[in-house]
Parts: sequence; C-alpha cells; structure tokens
Amino acid sequence: MSRKRKKSPPKASHKAIPMYPQARVVALAMYDYHIVEGNGKHSLVGIFDTLGAKQFPTQFRFYLFIKFAGNPGQHSAKIELRDKTNGKAILSLPDIEFNIPTQPVAYHDLVTQINLDIAGPGVYEWRVVLDNRSPGGLYAFQVVAAN
Repeated sequence: MSRKRKKSPPKASHKAIPMYPQARVVALAMYDYHIVEGNGKHSLVGIFDTLGAKQFPTQFRFYLFIKFAGNPGQHSAKIELRDKTNGKAILSLPDIEFNIPTQPVAYHDLVTQINLDIAGPGVYEWRVVLDNRSPGGLYAFQVVAAN
C-alpha cells in the first residue's frame, strides 16, 4: 500500500529583492547625540523638530541623519535647507555619491554634523534630490522664539 505525500510549499528565496525601484529617503532626523554600535546600528539621541532661541540671529549645532534605500548600485544626493516661506536657500551640503549594497541590506546611512546660522523664527525645510529627480523628499521643522 503506497502512501500519498503532501507536497511541501516552495522554500522562500534568500536573495535580496530591491524594495524600491529608485533611491528614496526612508528616514530623516535632526538630533543632539549620535552613537554607532559595533554592529553598525545607529542610536539617535535627542531627536527634535523644533528649535528655540532667546535672540536672533543665532547658531544651532546638531546632527542630521538620512537613511536612503533603493536598488543596489551608485546613487547621488543633493541636500539643502530652505526657508519655507520664501524658498530662499539657507544651507547647501556638498553633493554626495553613495553606493547601496545588495547584501546584507539595501540601504545607505548619511550622518553629518550641521552648524547652522538662523536669522529668525520661521519654518524651514530640508530638500533632498536623489539621482537628479526632484524632489526626493521634503522635511519641515520650525524655529521659534523661546522665553
């Protein structure tokens, strides 16, 4: 008497499958302190979206973290800060070229320290242009007069 065997479902492939057809920003944060563990994990301490000052003009110092994801390969990014009210550029970071690897994960992290002179309160916006496509992302924050 022969036994019938159930077919087992096909095993999942462990090949890296790109999640996004092109590079894109999946995270952007401004924060006070940065820790990188031995395994490459980033810890961002003191994340904020509002800056305050008692008098203007003033200078702020903080870190900017951007996580890019997309198809493996070479990509480029242009990152600038603009006054959202009038569109005037406040700060432009140097253009960056980066590689998104296929293994173990398809992403690239950018960490940079920012020294920013701000003339007054308002709403400001990070603009990220990826692979010469506009816009790759818009991320707003506010600067307020503090008591």
